[in-house]
Amino acid sequence: MLRQSLSSGKFRTEVPVRYLRKVALALVVLAALPFYAHADVSVPDTPAGHTLKAFLDAFNSGGHERIAAM
Repeated sequence: MLRQSLSSGKFRTEVPVRYLRKVALALVVLAALPFYAHADVSVPDTPAGHTLKAFLDAFNSGGHERIAAM
């Protein structure tokens, strides 16, 4: 019964070219998105901003002593 279904052409295994083009375009857009979505963000000049900057500097330094001192 399965052989009859397959040989009769009821099942299509090939993917239409227009579908592949849409998928390729979506992949290109998704690959380029991080380059356009980059925002220039700065820490605000407030007491909380100074604390955040000190923490980020200690965290990015990788020094366990500096992080523990926070």
